[in-house]
Amino acid sequence: MNGVAMNTFTIDTNHNITAFASLEQARAAKILNAEYFGSAQELAKLAASWPRTRPIEIWNSFAGVAPFTSLKPVKRFTNRKVAVARIWKAVQALLANVGKQAAQVGPAKAKRGKEAQQRKGRHTALIIVRIEDKEVILRPTQISAAPVSFASDILPLFTATDIAHMQPMGVLLSQYSYMSGSANDHQNATTVQAYLTGTQQPQMPLGGPFWSQQQLDLYAQWMSDGFQP
Repeated sequence: MNGVAMNTFTIDTNHNITAFASLEQARAAKILNAEYFGSAQELAKLAASWPRTRPIEIWNSFAGVAPFTSLKPVKRFTNRKVAVARIWKAVQALLANVGKQAAQVGPAKAKRGKEAQQRKGRHTALIIVRIEDKEVILRPTQISAAPVSFASDILPLFTATDIAHMQPMGVLLSQYSYMSGSANDHQNATTVQAYLTGTQQPQMPLGGPFWSQQQLDLYAQWMSDGFQP
């Protein structure tokens, strides 16, 4: 766009994600049944037409498997928007190291056999970068995708006033055992989320200021990550 080559990603029907230096290179690769995206908005547009479970399948196809050991499999995403944001964030983190990786790794064709043997018996999506006609299998050890923690990330979002106001109503915002309770499909956390977003009224915190979208997304990610302590 505007004469500048933009990174472009493809995703095929087997959930393999490939990164290219430009849209032209992505099209030239002629990946069967590939979909193209170069921004979070374009990924969201693609995801809107996917089956509800596909973002989960994409994430879980590589989460927890070397070299993606820092990523955790999920049982669900709170919504499609959160799923798109997390997948896009992971891909962007990989691109930060494209130059370094390309300087050290040759064409992936020579290594693909070894990679396949390591993954034998389990389908794992690859994230690949194509630079100057070379496919480079990335090893993203720098991905920052540790699970969201209640103690470190969520509890600090609640003010002392929030906690004190809700306690007489039996809503124990500061207690992990209450917030992570699994009864009725994690009803406690789900109900708190509904009040925070305003889908249930009155919206929390009462009288505002209300949580930003970034804070709401963090809370949703905590739920998606499995209600980590």
